[in-house]
Order: sequence, then structure tokens, then C-alpha cells
Amino acid sequence: MGLRYRKSVKIGGVRLNLNKRGVSASVGSKGARYTVNSAGRRTSTVGLPGSGLRYQTQSGGAREAKTRRAPVAGTSTPPDSAHLTPQPKPGLFAPKPQKLLWRALQQAVAHAPSQSWLPVMSQVRRTTPSLSLAADTLAGVLGHAISAADRVTVLSSVYFSGLDPAADPFVRTYASQVRVGVSFSGVTTSLPLGRELVGLLLCSVLETLGDDQQALNVADGLPDSPVARLLRGRLLVQTGRPGGALQLTEGVTNTDDVAVLLLTTRAAALRALQHPQAAIEACREALRYPSRAAGPRHQARLEHARGYLELGQTDKARADIERVLAEDGNADGLQELLHRL
Repeated sequence: MGLRYRKSVKIGGVRLNLNKRGVSASVGSKGARYTVNSAGRRTSTVGLPGSGLRYQTQSGGAREAKTRRAPVAGTSTPPDSAHLTPQPKPGLFAPKPQKLLWRALQQAVAHAPSQSWLPVMSQVRRTTPSLSLAADTLAGVLGHAISAADRVTVLSSVYFSGLDPAADPFVRTYASQVRVGVSFSGVTTSLPLGRELVGLLLCSVLETLGDDQQALNVADGLPDSPVARLLRGRLLVQTGRPGGALQLTEGVTNTDDVAVLLLTTRAAALRALQHPQAAIEACREALRYPSRAAGPRHQARLEHARGYLELGQTDKARADIERVLAEDGNADGLQELLHRL
């Protein structure tokens, strides 16, 4: 036989009920009573004493979550998208700032307008220092609707604090299952909320603003990974250090989509070092498998065209450019090459 435990304590006009499932609080009389439990379920009961007749409604809690939870799957909104699997919600007696930040998180991941949740995160950050790291991380990572300058501010605050958001108590409890997709030239990698994700996004925004040197400073501090290597190599070429990019991409072969982009970066470095024929060979390796994703292949083919232009072989460059144009008229770098032709 299972053990049962129940205790009821009355404090003023409120009755607290404790059992093995949790805590609930109720207020009112036999004719009308309102109850809230620790899972968030709210029950209103109205009845006629002595008649046995009563009317009861319930909302919130697990039952409502099954029927009302809106889908929060990630979208293709550039430069990143987010996905959140169901997470526990703050209990009845959780601090108010924690509840506010949790609600803001749900709205942000559901792609609600930033005006509805970003001010809440800013308020929590100002009033509750213990939640500032989580609030800044969420605002910077999920706030693709805010200005790039504001995004740099909050992401820099997190990255240069030296703290890892993945270890933050709020993130561990309520956002450990958040995954954010970061896209680079058609390749998307999905990462949890953590210092690596913050660093990659900070690099991306700084590069968008044209601050390549600061972006490279951030990239140099990232843990080694194919995507981080890709970002560092590209920034090394853009800041006039192609030799560093060449060293970084030494021995790369066409194993996946990220490798295609690394080979393209290698080709750009070789071209910058006045070795256009070697750059063309690197691009050929990048284009070896037609099954690779279109975005990386388009970048490789456009770099292939640049190599031919360096050699004065305009017809071959034109063939590459027209092939990309037929498949994707918005490919990065395409318009610049069309002008060169």
C-alpha cells in the first residue's frame, strides 16, 4: 500500500495544503474557493453549501501546457534561430524577477516582437544582479531584432566577463535545452547557450559592422572547432594575414560542408599571396563532390572565378559566375564579380 502524506495549515485567511506532490494555497469559503498549487494550476470552485452542487474550472499547470503550448521550433531568421524543448517553469514561491525572465525567455524563443520581452530582460538585469548574466546572454543571443550596436554591447558584456553562461543557475534550470542555429555561408551549426555560442555570434556581428580586427581578437579566444577555424581563417584573410589562414587550413580535404568553406578560405589566402593557380586547385578540391550544400559550393565556385580573373581567363570566370547566377542570384560576392566582368 502506498504511503500518503497531507498536512493543512491555516495562516490568516489563507490555507496551505502540503502533500507529497507539492504545496497548494487556497482562499475563500465553502461557497467560493480559489486554489493555486506549486505547479501553477489554478482552480476556482463555486457551490451552494448543503446542496452538493458546485461548478469548478481549472487553468495552468501541466494540463493546460499540453493543450495550449505554442510550437517554438526554430525558423530560418538570419543570422540565427532558436529551438526550446519544454522546460520546468518557476514554482509558486519563486522570486518575481526569475518568473519575469522565464516568461521573457518563452516569448523570445517563440519569436515574439522584441518590444514585448527585451525591456523585461533589461529590467531584470538592472534590478537583480544574480540574473544579469542570464539576461544579457538571452538578449544578445536571441535578440536578432535589436540593433547590431546594442547586440555587441550585451554579447561583449557576457564574453569578456570570463563566465560561461552554461554554468549560470538560471540557464541550467530553465534554458539548458535551448539550441541556437548559427549560419555561416549556408552552413548552420546548432549550439547550446554557452560561451562558444556567445563568441561566435559576437564575431559575426562585429564582422557585419566592419570591425574585422576586433572580431579576430574574439575568434582567437574561441575553443578550437571547425566553425571557429573557419571564422578565424576568413578574418585572417580580411585583415591582411593570409599566411595565418594558409597555416590554419593546411591538410584540409573535402569531407563536409564546413571543409568546403575552409578550402575556399585557403584559396582566398593563396590568391592574396599571388598564387592564383594554387587557389584554383584548392577550389577544385572544394567542388569535387556535387552532393555538398549549395551555399558552400557557390562560395567555392565564385572563388574559383576570382582565380581565373587573376590569370586573365575571363571566359572561364564568366562560366563560373553565370552558373552561380542561374542557381542563386543573391549569393554572397556575386554582384561584386558581375561588376568586375
